[in-house]
Amino acid sequence: CRAENAIGTTEHSLQLNVTTAPTLKAQLKDLEIVRGQDATFTIDVQGYPIPEIKWMRGNETLIELSDKYTWADDQHRQLIIHNVQVEDEDEYNVRIHNEFGEVTSKAKLSCLIPPSISPATIDDTLLQHGDEIEYQFEIEGRPQVDVTWLKNGKELKLNENPNYIFTSDKENNKESFKIIKADGDDQARYTLQIKNKAGKAEVNINTIVKANLQFTKTLSDVATQVGQPVAFSCECFGLPKPTLITWYFNDIEIKSSAKYKIESKYPLINLTINKTDLIDIGKYRVVITNGEQTIENQANLLVQTKPKLEGKPQDAQPIIEESARIQCKFSGSQPFNVTWLKNGEVLTLPNDNIEVISEADTGIQALVFKHVDIDDKASYTVQVANMVGQAEGKMNLTPKEIKPTIITDLEGRTVQKGEPCELTIIAEGKPQPQCKWTFNNQDLTLIPGEIESIIDENDKRIYHLRIHSTQPKHIGEYSCTLSNGGGSVKS
Repeated sequence: CRAENAIGTTEHSLQLNVTTAPTLKAQLKDLEIVRGQDATFTIDVQGYPIPEIKWMRGNETLIELSDKYTWADDQHRQLIIHNVQVEDEDEYNVRIHNEFGEVTSKAKLSCLIPPSISPATIDDTLLQHGDEIEYQFEIEGRPQVDVTWLKNGKELKLNENPNYIFTSDKENNKESFKIIKADGDDQARYTLQIKNKAGKAEVNINTIVKANLQFTKTLSDVATQVGQPVAFSCECFGLPKPTLITWYFNDIEIKSSAKYKIESKYPLINLTINKTDLIDIGKYRVVITNGEQTIENQANLLVQTKPKLEGKPQDAQPIIEESARIQCKFSGSQPFNVTWLKNGEVLTLPNDNIEVISEADTGIQALVFKHVDIDDKASYTVQVANMVGQAEGKMNLTPKEIKPTIITDLEGRTVQKGEPCELTIIAEGKPQPQCKWTFNNQDLTLIPGEIESIIDENDKRIYHLRIHSTQPKHIGEYSCTLSNGGGSVKS
């Protein structure tokens, strides 16, 4: 506050504090902490006078301990629990109060233990045919782990093979696997895999049963584009292990070079061709020996060019009910896999009306319609693919409708009362025109057995209006309008 006059000034300051009860912006949140890490509970509190903060574990007030509990500041707004262990799991409470009120919050602390397996590694096991062996492991993890056994990466069902016995002792955290009588099929990589929300662990067991040298993964045929690298890969097992691996191209031995890269890391064997060309098309063979046995396997390399649409496909506008042909021409390595679509949907071909043309020598792909209907109007797509790529062409088929024309006009008639009367008109058009009759410029109401519109069964061009018993009410002017998508005519 300041006061002043002509003689001088004077002022006095004061502090205004607004007292409030403590409030929390957010409640404490439950924590899940991996064993050995620190847990931190944090609060954001407001209030005046500055509230007193008290932390508790259950009903026990916490005090600062250098090796377990510390606070991040003098006001205790942050509780740090160091080196969290299972025994630290509990409900933690905070009480915040001043002379105007109190607020509390609580949260749970959970200790997670990442899965672990002991022993963590197992040496490769060599078994003779008929041997029995058992593998035992101690496991740990919190929460309790899910246990899975795999054979060559594929999950093993516990009762799938009567030659295997799995034992799970959850109380003592032990897992075991026994092969009762080793056979050639038991030569594999077995994996014990455990996991929980804190992570996962696994241990591999490579079991080798002495048997003939053999391929566990054979070579596969490969197709590629010119200029692209390709790799032939196989795997083999055998005892003793392979000592010599030789690759051949069309029975000519291949040596490592800038073009060819040969790799052998038991049991995996690879041949990579760094840049393919048409001259590389042929048979590739690998011969493997271990000093006691020799095995071999072969596969083919096909170097292709992608399909390519040549030119621009032409749309077709055939006259309805006549034949039509739509086609595209493609270049590229044959054979092609060809799919036709109508308005984006796969077309089932051939059918009674559509013939499929596929010319390997010219690359032409075509559809021939024996006669087109209005339902054939659509966007047609032909998709052509080989082993290295795909191309497509699109065409529109739009049938033309021919406007009706009158061949024989209606003629006036004079008849006796009660006699039948028939008015006839002959007209043609594509598709067949629809007929509509009028009487004295009003739509004619057709009544079965009295007055009927009839199309001749033998000649669809002939249209009749038949009055079974002529009466005075029938006297007047009759008109016939014939129409289709191409237009209309009137008589």
